[in-house]
Amino acid sequence: MNITAVLGHSVTFRCPLNPSESVEGLYIQRVKNDKEDDFINGFYKGRKIAVLPEYRDRTKVNEMELSMEMRNISVSDEGLYKCVVNISKKPKTSKILLKVTAEYSAPTITTDCSETALRWADTHRVPSDGPGLIQA
Repeated sequence: MNITAVLGHSVTFRCPLNPSESVEGLYIQRVKNDKEDDFINGFYKGRKIAVLPEYRDRTKVNEMELSMEMRNISVSDEGLYKCVVNISKKPKTSKILLKVTAEYSAPTITTDCSETALRWADTHRVPSDGPGLIQA
């Protein structure tokens, strides 16, 4: 599943499962290719689990919806996440790819060509009446 978040805003990670049995636990993890996955937030048997300091004040789990809200999105949050839902001691895993975008307005670019031409002429020592002809 792919989700997109806007820089500085919030996003909700929804684990795409509709369990008919009761859920024992939910873990949201950040997938790291070269290291062990980072635990972001979750619960097990109704108890909250200790969260890494960089996510403590920015994430909140909703046990009923099997989701997690992440606030104040930064560029470094972009990447692959894993949602692990434990049902009857059998983990069901799904992957979520987070893309981060930014709000911006189209820039307006203006230039003064006569000023640019004069600066070019000054740096290339061209006389003000034109370049003239060069004969061999």
